[in-house]
Amino acid sequence: MNKPYKQVEHPSDIGLEVWGSSVYALFAHAAEGMFAVMTDLETVSPKKKILLKVKEDAACGYEEALVAWLEELIFQFETEKNMLCRFHMTKVNIKDGLDIQAEGWGERFVSSRHEIKLGIKAVTYQGLEVRKNKKWKAKVIFDV
Repeated sequence: MNKPYKQVEHPSDIGLEVWGSSVYALFAHAAEGMFAVMTDLETVSPKKKILLKVKEDAACGYEEALVAWLEELIFQFETEKNMLCRFHMTKVNIKDGLDIQAEGWGERFVSSRHEIKLGIKAVTYQGLEVRKNKKWKAKVIFDV
């Protein structure tokens, strides 16, 4: 099965190219791709639904919105140990301040079942790109 993302080489970090038919699909695929960098998603069961929100007052572009979204997911993993494998975006608004809402499915991280392939520390702005031609595409680099 073809995935809507692929890892790309980077000298010291790890990159991800992502595509989707809409900005909603793009953000969901970026989230899935980031967790796929961290672990084998086949080992993560979508047992628990989590409501996810990112809200900021300042308006921004899709690049900044993508970083904020992925940083929230890193925060969720680091603080709540939520290992997520599936996402449904319900809102991605950048016009009147940033407002992202989504549902994520997964389970609590268990070291005996979820091997961490690569720890992600942060999302970087280096080489960050979000654009729409026929499809939405993004490129993001993670600090590992």
